[in-house]
Amino acid sequence: MNKRDVSYKSIGMLQKRFASQLKQDVWVPDWGDSFDVENNHTVNVFIMGSYFERIFQLRFWPNQKFNMYCLSPQVKKILIEVFGFDSEVVGCLSRYQIFPKSVLLEEKYEVLKDSHLYYAGRISPQKNIEFIILTIFHIQILYSADIKLTLFGDFDNEYHKDILGCHFIDYSQKIFNLIESLPWAGEPPKFVHGLNEEEWLQEIPTKGIFLSASNLISEDFSVVAAQLQNIGRSLIIPKWGGLRDVRGENVRHYQVDLIGHSHEKIRAISQKAKKFAKSLFENIGLETLSIKGPESFFPMHSIDRDYLQQRIDLNKAKWGESIELLVQMNLPAFMATEEGQRVILNCRRCFAE
Repeated sequence: MNKRDVSYKSIGMLQKRFASQLKQDVWVPDWGDSFDVENNHTVNVFIMGSYFERIFQLRFWPNQKFNMYCLSPQVKKILIEVFGFDSEVVGCLSRYQIFPKSVLLEEKYEVLKDSHLYYAGRISPQKNIEFIILTIFHIQILYSADIKLTLFGDFDNEYHKDILGCHFIDYSQKIFNLIESLPWAGEPPKFVHGLNEEEWLQEIPTKGIFLSASNLISEDFSVVAAQLQNIGRSLIIPKWGGLRDVRGENVRHYQVDLIGHSHEKIRAISQKAKKFAKSLFENIGLETLSIKGPESFFPMHSIDRDYLQQRIDLNKAKWGESIELLVQMNLPAFMATEEGQRVILNCRRCFAE
């Protein structure tokens, strides 16, 4: 955990808000920072997107006793059903306690002739940017050349952790090559780089609609979606992981199996994007999920190092000795095993259900 998570800005924002809700300090294993507290104190551990790695890396956890929290009922489901944690020891705070949502700014949700769609966040293979770009390309060709796309964020080369055969690429070059290869009917996508986590909100299109295509195994919350709901903006997002928890009158969900992920061939991504473009523009298959009440749960019991070690032993018995690779922080080697693929398949099932 000596490599700081590429999402550290979002994590930092959530950590502050989470601590404010608890009125206590919290520790985030994703960072691996030291936690300076007396050893007899119970530490509030804030499990984020690397949940399936960090829960096994006991030697990095501070102190002896812990209150464990996650950000999504979907992650809690994985911790219980896949990794064998007891329900009463896994806390979960409702996203709307951490990020309240505002009244709607838009009177009606529609993909109109002159819509301006946008994406915000890491411009990364993990976020399936090719699929978003090709979706807008096909909408322009099939329906309206006036449709625009703006992408806010900075590039990184982080690939999907649960997909084998990946290698380091210059993702920015791959994306620019894709855009240049397409015969655009309207404006090609525009990129806005270098804005911080608050500045980009001042630049989004007035009547724009946010579009996400994330099917990342670590998608447990989405700070961007929370920020946009906080100011009453419209979103189109997949029914996946923490994005499933985003609810509201101006939120539309679609099935995650429509997404072409970044490690597929461009032709395959384009075929899926064309099908999705039709669904999007004709409003077919988009769902408004019912608004849920608060889903916060505070742990009934703290856990200790013995409990965590028991979970490691339980998972070795359940999934095989390959779990030791997670203990050793060797995720790529774990993913290359049959056991690793079975574990992640079960995690993905929980995120998609």
